[in-house]
Amino acid sequence: MIEACTDNKYISIYNFLKRNQDQFKPNLSEYSNLRKYARKLSKNASNLFLKERENHLAHASFYINDLDLSLFISSFCVDRYSSKKGLGGELMDHMKQKIADLNFNSILLEVFTENIVAI
Repeated sequence: MIEACTDNKYISIYNFLKRNQDQFKPNLSEYSNLRKYARKLSKNASNLFLKERENHLAHASFYINDLDLSLFISSFCVDRYSSKKGLGGELMDHMKQKIADLNFNSILLEVFTENIVAI
């Protein structure tokens, strides 16, 4: 059974990003220090995982902006072995519920132009 869970532990975030860095376009390590990025996300962002048993299948890190009533996605990824199973949509549904609970207006995502899948 797949479940959603909040996990702001550095090691969980780092391990997931390291294992899936090539899922990002361009590759995450080409433009970011993975250790520093995972540390920043663990301390400053909310982190949501979809997992089955102890296996993390998908991950999103997001910031809540009270000023403009928006949720900003900093990182969004489905594990390469779990892609094409609807988990990205399920993860996005959890974030949509989060903004609905907060009475927010929007979800924002900044992506590189070469990341066609994200666009």
